[in-house]
Amino acid sequence: MDIRAEKLWLIEHLLKIQDEIILQRIKGLIESVSKKKPEESLPPMSLESFYEKIEESERAAERGDFITQEELREEVRTWKKA
Repeated sequence: MDIRAEKLWLIEHLLKIQDEIILQRIKGLIESVSKKKPEESLPPMSLESFYEKIEESERAAERGDFITQEELREEVRTWKKA
């Protein structure tokens, strides 16, 4: 389902709800999600984990476990055709 269809489905089902408590809970959920900034939705990371991620990335680069920007562009072009 695309985003427009998802929204329409939600609207249809919201209109059928007669329980005010359920509507208040849905409203609270929507409000809590819309107030969050993108960085607030990420789980906190310790400094130790942060440094481990950096080291892990460096090891991957040394192994050649990466693709270049141009390779990525080519891959994305194939996605658009599919």
